[in-house]
Amino acid sequence: MKNPGIPDRLHQLLPGVSRVYRNYDIQQKKWLTDHPQIRVRCGPGCGYCCNMSVRVNLLEAIMIRENAGERGVAKAVKAGKRILDFARGYHGSEAGYFYAFRLMLKRCSFLARGDRCLIHPFRPLSCREILSGLPGRYCGAEAMENSTAIALRRQRYRLPAGIFRGSPFVFPLIEAGHSFEKQLDARLTDELGLSIRGEMNFLLRLLDQDEFARLLGKGIPGEICAFFEQNQYPRVLVEVT
Repeated sequence: MKNPGIPDRLHQLLPGVSRVYRNYDIQQKKWLTDHPQIRVRCGPGCGYCCNMSVRVNLLEAIMIRENAGERGVAKAVKAGKRILDFARGYHGSEAGYFYAFRLMLKRCSFLARGDRCLIHPFRPLSCREILSGLPGRYCGAEAMENSTAIALRRQRYRLPAGIFRGSPFVFPLIEAGHSFEKQLDARLTDELGLSIRGEMNFLLRLLDQDEFARLLGKGIPGEICAFFEQNQYPRVLVEVT
């Protein structure tokens, strides 16, 4: 679902986004091959972690918008409004926000029946990085909140502390993904003079707005920054660097 207002020069960067995804997938596969003692339990139909706040680069959001289909994008845009209202009304800690976010969102906008991911081939890096060493039922928001229970489960399933670091997720793969995220940020900065990273549904909502698309088309960093300053979007939703 292409917004004609989004400049072609940003669309032309999308093959580079696909290459970044492929390179990360290759590195992830190699890491798992080199660590055969790590059993990843994620698989088709497991959607227990698919209610997290997914942080994406603007180029990733454009990639999703172009490939997800009109209905899927419309659902995400609607969720983006709800997420904005939720973030503006939240007054607790940042850590508490992300827990409360999961309880509020309940399901990813792109999760279909049977917990099937509708954007799996072009899912963002934030989703690719998350692989669990525990059965999916232990990756839900309520289960993750109980740190004592997680510690006991880690012992039961013999998850190495240095690799899992107190969570069900393979930390080195998350850490490795950060360097690939920086590659995307650099590509966007080279084109726009700044980088935009934020919550997936919220960025899809922004891309649906003609005013924001026009600003991207003009490509003037000061005007883009002024747009975000004027709207005073919460930092948990978007950051411009």
